[in-house]
Formats: sequence, C-alpha cells, structure tokens
Amino acid sequence: DMGVIEPGTPGTGTATITARSYLNNNYVIISPRDPPTNESGAQIDPMTTAAVFSAAVEQFGINLVANTSPVVQGADPSRMPVDNGTFAFGEAAPGFDTANNYRYNPGDIIARSVTRGYGETEYTISYILNVTTITPAGLYRMEQDLVITATF
Repeated sequence: DMGVIEPGTPGTGTATITARSYLNNNYVIISPRDPPTNESGAQIDPMTTAAVFSAAVEQFGINLVANTSPVVQGADPSRMPVDNGTFAFGEAAPGFDTANNYRYNPGDIIARSVTRGYGETEYTISYILNVTTITPAGLYRMEQDLVITATF
C-alpha cells in the first residue's frame, strides 16, 4: 500500500521473496503482470528502460537492489546459507540491478541465478510510483505474480 500519492511525491514500497534452485540448476524470475491500473482501466506508465525517479512524469518501476534516492529503500540480493559465492548464485537481472534506477516491462526477467547452485537467495523488490496532475484519479492496483522457472 503506497497510500495517497500526490504529484511529484513518489509512492514507494518493498516486498521480499526468496528463491532456491533445486538439484543444482539455474533459474529466472519473471514478473508478467501489467503495472498499476485503476477501476476505469487507466494504467500508470511503466518505466520501460532503467531510469532515475522524475517528479515531472507519471511512472512506475521496480528494482532489486538497495536504493538511496528518491528514498532509502530496498536491499541487495542476499545469498544463503552464507553470501560467500559457494552455494547460492542469485542476482538481480540487468536493468534491475542498479541503485536508484527503476524499470518495469511485463514479462521481463527481474532476477536469475548465474551459476548452478542449491542455496537460497533473498530478494527485496523496491517499487516506485509517481503521478502527475493529469493522471486519472482512482484506486490503482497491481496484482504481482512472480514466475520462477528452472533453466537447465
């Protein structure tokens, strides 16, 4: 819940997920749903390429790293049992791996494992949303499904 959002003041939030490969295989995580949409079908413009927050435009984006702007939020992926590169190899995918840069395209790979391993990686998804004075009013919702697929 990002609350009531005023033009130029970002709505922000986070969610945490954990991914684990099985039998020493790689994986990708995809976010296939549309960006936030209101009851009349108006949709917040997704940030189709990675960019920093702009108070002047309508935008919605995510990333999977620690951020300091426009607010402090998120965390870098955390590999478990220990983050020493021995068991887990998950990382934020390109375009979602740079602090203070957000993007969103339904169907993008947002995270992946880059080497075969069997440990867990905890991801924190950081959300950013901005409206303008011409954004249609209403309650905007996004039902985010995440699809993790093993890659052999």
